[in-house]
Amino acid sequence: MRGNPHFRALADHEVHRAAEGGFVTTATDERAALAQSSEEQGWRRRAIDDRVDVYSRGAIRIRLIWQGSSKLSGASIFVDEWYDNYTRDLGTVRAWLKR
Repeated sequence: MRGNPHFRALADHEVHRAAEGGFVTTATDERAALAQSSEEQGWRRRAIDDRVDVYSRGAIRIRLIWQGSSKLSGASIFVDEWYDNYTRDLGTVRAWLKR
């Protein structure tokens, strides 16, 4: 795969086979992927508007603000309604949702 020019190893992209037998890449919808994986882990998601999602489970609430559907602007985590932490890193948000 490394020598094939039709492949690119990017964390935020998926490879799909085109009808002509070649390959095309499309950006992953990070927002939808995060919603699906968090639901599988028991989180309740509420989409406030086209930019804001709130995840909650028990005493933990996580608020995410998006730029489009693939770039996170920022996220805050609240425990027992107290502000706990802020991040702009999607990996950190994924770790929070694994709690």
